[in-house]
Formats: sequence, structure tokens, C-alpha cells
Amino acid sequence: MNDQKKIIMFSITNLLNYIAEGVGYCMLIAYLIAIGYTATQRSIMFSFGALLSMVVQFLVGYLCDKNKTVRRYVIYGYIVYSIVVLALYSYNTYNFYVHFVLVSLNTVMFRVSMGLLDSWVLESGEYCKTNYGFIRAFGSIGWVIGSWLTAIVIDYLGYIYIGVVFTLINIVLIIINLKMDDVVKESQEKIDLKSVGKLFENKGYVYLIVLMFFIFMMQTALDYTIVSKLDALKASNAQISYYWMITGIIELPMFFFGAKAVKKFGSIPLLIVSILSYGLRFFLYGISVSVVQVLTISLLQVTCFPIMNVVSKQLIDDESPASLKSSGQQVGLALYSSVSALIAPLITGVLEDVFSINTALFVIGSFALFSLLFTAFYVQEKKKQGLFIR
Repeated sequence: MNDQKKIIMFSITNLLNYIAEGVGYCMLIAYLIAIGYTATQRSIMFSFGALLSMVVQFLVGYLCDKNKTVRRYVIYGYIVYSIVVLALYSYNTYNFYVHFVLVSLNTVMFRVSMGLLDSWVLESGEYCKTNYGFIRAFGSIGWVIGSWLTAIVIDYLGYIYIGVVFTLINIVLIIINLKMDDVVKESQEKIDLKSVGKLFENKGYVYLIVLMFFIFMMQTALDYTIVSKLDALKASNAQISYYWMITGIIELPMFFFGAKAVKKFGSIPLLIVSILSYGLRFFLYGISVSVVQVLTISLLQVTCFPIMNVVSKQLIDDESPASLKSSGQQVGLALYSSVSALIAPLITGVLEDVFSINTALFVIGSFALFSLLFTAFYVQEKKKQGLFIR
């Protein structure tokens, strides 16, 4: 398969995958609120899922590098994820233990699925890696469609049909992906579990993971707190879906032109802009008093997630040895994404229940300061290595 066809097929895959992700995730917190779970109960479910994700992501990354394949595990993921989502939205009776298991598994598959798809793109040649932002833009389009589709499914059919729609999309994805090329692993080095430890011998990789952890503390908390904020402002299901649609649409330009932006301005300056935007966004959410204000502030998404996503994926890939590209991405996700997903819901849930949703927003926004600090450490380390690029 030539490079142009790879771009087309990966773009279609991202589009459909994120339609499914949007359908399965956008209204999950609202679904749990409707059943009757408190912020603390919800945070426990998501936090355990994040803890379990760390183990699964380590294992999946290792298996991909050991068996020199990513596509196989992407397809396995579609199957398992569909079963979980079908069960989750079919069981709408209040039972904490059942939903604890289902939400936790849903969290695991949500993170593993997206991480595997990114690895597949990044390891499919330099052309795909360079155009990652362009490919990922179709994921944002899919997220917009998925969030819009979710509101329609719920309003006309009910939550139970979310699992059905999700599964149908994944069946189409399996058919498409079976016709695509798998990754070509550059290194023939034999991989075992001890090999993964080589990642942490690189201080640049370690600093990058830590600074990304604090950014993801904000990003992860945002996914939980924004629905609570909108719910506190009496937002309707349609208005909640508008939030996901707005953030999905507004991030498109940066995904489409992310590679050019990195080339022109440099990865580190863009990363700093992203960090500052997150901090400002949380502060403004904390002082907002209407749904319209929240939706307007959400336009800051353009300089938040897309910049962070494009820059971090490429930096992590650059810091990973050729024989550990999949492990570099999955271990990184396990540490900065899943660990933050373990901690952030607990912090926000307790702050929201004990104080208020606004207090939770202000506290989480302060993590921007730690992100900036470790960005400085990362830059200093790269200068020592004589490898610093803008």
C-alpha cells in the first residue's frame, strides 16, 4: 500500500473510530448521573479503570513490540470494547458493583484503543508520522459526529441503543482494517519485559512523561468536571452534546496544520501555549455562570488538546528506541494518561462533593504551573544532550 493510500485509509479509520468513541463516551457521565451515582462514586469507577489501564497498556505495548504487530491488537480491541459497551448501556439499574466493573473496563478499552490506533499510524512510516495531525483531524470530525449522533440516539431510542450503534461501527472498522497493512518494525532486536526498562534510561523520556502527566491531569479532569459544571448550570442533553461538538470542531485547524505549525514555531513553544491555555480555561470555567459562557470558553480548545496531542506523540516517538516504539507510546500513555486518570477523578470528585465544582476547577487549573516547570527541565536536558530542537 503506497503512502497516499495509507493516509486515506488511516483517515477513514480515525473518522469511524472516533464516531464510535463519541457515541460510547460523550454521555457516559450523564448516564451515570441519571442512574443516581454521586461524583465520588463516579470518580472511584473511573479511577480504578485508570489503574487497570496502566497494567493493560504496559502489556499491550510489550506484546505489540514482541510480536511485531499492532493491527492484530487493534482488531482484538474492537471486539472486546464492543462487548463492554453493549453490557454497560444495557444495564441501567442502580448497582454500584456492576457499574464499577463495566465503567472500569470501558475506561481501559477507551485508552488502549486510542493508543493502539496512534501507534499504528506513527509506526507506518515517516510519511504517516509527519502527517499524524492531518490523520488525527478526522478523529476530531468523527468525535463531532459521534457526540451529535449520541444525543439523537438517546432522545429517540434511549441509552440502551448506544451499545448497538457502537458495535455496528466497530464491525465496519474490522472489515476495513483487515484490508490494511500492518506496521513494519524497523528493529529485529528480541524484546522481553526487561527491554522496556531501556525507555527510562533516557532522562528526556522521563521528563517528557512527567510534564505530560501534569497536562493530562488537567485534560482528564476536564472531561469529568465539565459535565458536572454543565449539570450544575442545568444544561440539557443537547447542550452537553454541543460542548463536545464545539471542542471537536474547533480543534480541526490545528490538527490539519499541526505539522506546519510545529515546523514554523517549534514543538516546545507550542507546548507552552497549550499549557497556558489549559490553565486559563479552567480559571474561566470556574468563574462562569451560564451554559453559554461555558460553551464560549470551550473555544480555547483550539490551543489546548490538538497542540498537546500532536507535539507529545511526536516527541514520545522521538525519545523511544527503534525496537520499542509501541512500548514507548503505550508505556507513556500508561504513566501520563492512566496515572492522571487514576488521580484526577478522585481529586475532582472529593473537591466537588466537599466544596464545589468551581473549587475543583480552580485547583486542577493550577497544575499548569507544574507542567511549565517540567517543560523547563526537559528543555535543559535536551540542551545537555546537544539535541534540543525548538
